[in-house]
Amino acid sequence: MKHDSAGWSLVRLIPIILAAVVFAVGSAGVVWAADAAYVSKNLPKSYTGTFQWHDGGEVQKVAISIGKVATSKSGDVVAVGKGQYITSNGTTDILVYMIILPKNLLVKIFERDAKGSSSFQVAGSHVGKLSPDLKTIEAVWTSQKDGKKGDLVLKAAKTNSKK
Repeated sequence: MKHDSAGWSLVRLIPIILAAVVFAVGSAGVVWAADAAYVSKNLPKSYTGTFQWHDGGEVQKVAISIGKVATSKSGDVVAVGKGQYITSNGTTDILVYMIILPKNLLVKIFERDAKGSSSFQVAGSHVGKLSPDLKTIEAVWTSQKDGKKGDLVLKAAKTNSKK
């Protein structure tokens, strides 16, 4: 009986090829599924970006600084900090509470205790995604009161590292 050596070779090479592809993609910095420890350790401490209502209006500058990061009993990452929205009418300071699901990097951001603009809405939340490198947040705000929506886009702020 003759063995098909080409068939055997291909079958034996498939696991090696798959391992090489996974290694190459992993080496490129892609996170397939983050875990809570990775997110907690590597989550940037500050983000800057913009917010704009879907129906238009002024593009607001946004800055968030994260003061504390922890892992909940359910395995979600919880980040707490402060934020600012800057408009032509002034600055509004807020408290920020962020929940991140490490397995898919879904993020939900709550804002509380607004100080500044009397028209600032905190009854609602931003829901969106954190990029695999943890440096970008793209989320949609939905107001509980009227369902009004707006886009939040944040990038990790550049920090000065001391060596």
